[in-house]
Amino acid sequence: MKYLYIFGIVLLFINHIYATNEETVKNKEDYYLLFVNNTYGEFKIYSNSKHQKRDKSQLFIDNILIEINNLIADNLDTYQHPEKLEEFEISTNLKKRSNGQSHFSVSNPEYSYVISSIKDTVVVYTYLSKELIPKVKSLDNIEDCIQNEVVFSVDKKYYNEEEILKETYWSGLKVQENADTQLSFLSQDVVNENIINNNKYDNNFYYPTSAGQGINIVILDTSFHFGYSELKSNEERTMKCVTIDDSGNAGMTVIDGACRYHRFNHGEIVSDMAGGLIHGVAKRANIHGVSIPVDNNGGIETKDVIHGLQYIYEKLIIKYKTVVNLSLGGLRSTTDRMYLQYKKYVDGINEKGGIIVASSGNNKRYISKAELQYVPCEFDNVICVGALDSSTKNTMYNIYATSNYGPTVDVYAPGVVKAKIIDNVDIKDVTDHGTSFSTPLVSGMVATIMSEHPNVEYTYKEIREILKKNSTFKPLNSYSGNIFYANNGKHIVYTNDDVDHEKN
Repeated sequence: MKYLYIFGIVLLFINHIYATNEETVKNKEDYYLLFVNNTYGEFKIYSNSKHQKRDKSQLFIDNILIEINNLIADNLDTYQHPEKLEEFEISTNLKKRSNGQSHFSVSNPEYSYVISSIKDTVVVYTYLSKELIPKVKSLDNIEDCIQNEVVFSVDKKYYNEEEILKETYWSGLKVQENADTQLSFLSQDVVNENIINNNKYDNNFYYPTSAGQGINIVILDTSFHFGYSELKSNEERTMKCVTIDDSGNAGMTVIDGACRYHRFNHGEIVSDMAGGLIHGVAKRANIHGVSIPVDNNGGIETKDVIHGLQYIYEKLIIKYKTVVNLSLGGLRSTTDRMYLQYKKYVDGINEKGGIIVASSGNNKRYISKAELQYVPCEFDNVICVGALDSSTKNTMYNIYATSNYGPTVDVYAPGVVKAKIIDNVDIKDVTDHGTSFSTPLVSGMVATIMSEHPNVEYTYKEIREILKKNSTFKPLNSYSGNIFYANNGKHIVYTNDDVDHEKN
């Protein structure tokens, strides 16, 4: 019982300290609003008459203002910032001139003025020292004294649209505010650690208004489900898919519907990264899913990959308007028959004017075009994408733990992603990781490059050159090479407090 009593005393003491500290913060030298009980009723503050006769109500408030001003004048030595009173005096004089008159004939310097008169309440605006607050509160008819504070704010853009367009040469600018890290990462240079640690990181995603419009992103994957908020056809874009069965037969093309279901939802997440309205990059691109069979463990057979590639090669390549996303692959010897067969498809798609973007794999493997290669990513005419650890902003410039890496990898993009998908019949928010999901982010970037310059006949060489030119990089100590960070062309780093930004 004795200990409980002591504990209670300690709690009371702590609460007293907190209460005292809170009161100190409130009762500090600052601008205040004084609420006056005016029993004579309201009067007009904004009068058109230059010779308005003061009524009893105004005379009553006039006397209160004189009392307040005299009190301030007699206690100037209590102010830490007496210069504020000088500014206040200038402000009240300007107010008198702008109104064409003064409602109150105060002989002393005016350190206060009326800002509101309605019904039986008048509000007076003034600047008080800490010591003066209790004295003013004790005056007759002063009902309350509260600090003036910011209660509303007008949204302010801390970024400069003209500056961004000048740097990027985009035809127009779109800004997705408070976007996922997987997106905001792509539209700014490497962010200083201090900015991240001080919570000033700019979460906006900046992208060109074309946003992939008129470009087809073809995705070879497991399953697809379109027709919901993230991926839905409209007058600008089409979401469609086709299912290829075990025998290689292609079903009917489905618009805004489903093609196969698999519990891993791999194709659904890949699609969302490529062109999802909220979570994806190319928000105006067409998405065409090609669904191939997958077993319960996520395994895909060689024959089914070939069926899918054959379908894409024959039916889906529109010259200089197609990006093919391959978030799949495996290790093959350069003398392997299937290595050569895959290469023929890759060469054929390139010759038809398609751009192939493929994942580097998740084997923690150093890849450098050795005898055993990860294909199709290591083919010369494929954009090879690695993954970064975007699980936190402090780790997003590190290669993801399972990502393959090495000089073969052209560019690295966020590999820990958020998506919204249809899982069977339910719309779900999910998080996943790996090079499978960093790859479609780059596919979306490629689509936006192509949509920004619709008359340019881009080849893989030109796209790779642009990606490397836009990217920032740092050396990787474990091998003689660089990590190239995916970037869409906007490098300016803004801070969300509008204090400063960096240009590279």
